[in-house]
Amino acid sequence: MSKVHDLSFYLRKHGAFGLCWIALGRAWTKVFGQKEWLYVMDLANAEGSPGKDLDGLVLCGFRSEGELDARVRGGMLRFKSDLGLQRFLERWFGRGATLWVAERNGEVLGVQWTLERGIGGFYSVPVLKGEVVIVAVEVFPAYRGQGIYPWMAKALLPELRKLGYKRAYLKVAARNYPMLRSMAKTPYEKVAKVYTRGWAGKSLTVWDMLPKDPACSPADKARDLAYDSAG
Repeated sequence: MSKVHDLSFYLRKHGAFGLCWIALGRAWTKVFGQKEWLYVMDLANAEGSPGKDLDGLVLCGFRSEGELDARVRGGMLRFKSDLGLQRFLERWFGRGATLWVAERNGEVLGVQWTLERGIGGFYSVPVLKGEVVIVAVEVFPAYRGQGIYPWMAKALLPELRKLGYKRAYLKVAARNYPMLRSMAKTPYEKVAKVYTRGWAGKSLTVWDMLPKDPACSPADKARDLAYDSAG
């Protein structure tokens, strides 16, 4: 019944053509694998403020589902089904992630989550204590094209720094062109394209690093990325 409920909700939200396009994209990824760009931000270099003022937009962090009030839930339910939202919250809060909600004049515009150390690291990069992976980023459809996500990304960095985190990671699908354009307006550094494909129940990851030093091999760069633990 839950699958029927979700299908009905997303059919109303995206239409038949949009739903077919999403299904086709997922099938393509299943067969040919995923291509994504990896971004990194050293929080010691994070700006003290997001810069451009977007008319009262604020970013609020929530550590548990119990902290969410009816206003925030209601704002998210405009764009997600009841069951879909509940699974969304349980999935990430259950892993110890923090939800960051962008609001303006009481309206929820978008969300992103941070998860310390990621899920067993991040690809083949070991994410250490004091470092976070940014996941499940979404600006809701009614607010896209307004420069919301670059603001959200910049506003998050000083918040993470205040919490004592040292580095943040984020990945973006290579075909998600609007998100790639948004990331170009943030201080994050694009460091690699990562190819991931499932095989025999395991995940194969291939790195295509963006070189800084031509004398340094991709393997050396990956190790450097995975860090200056001593630094």
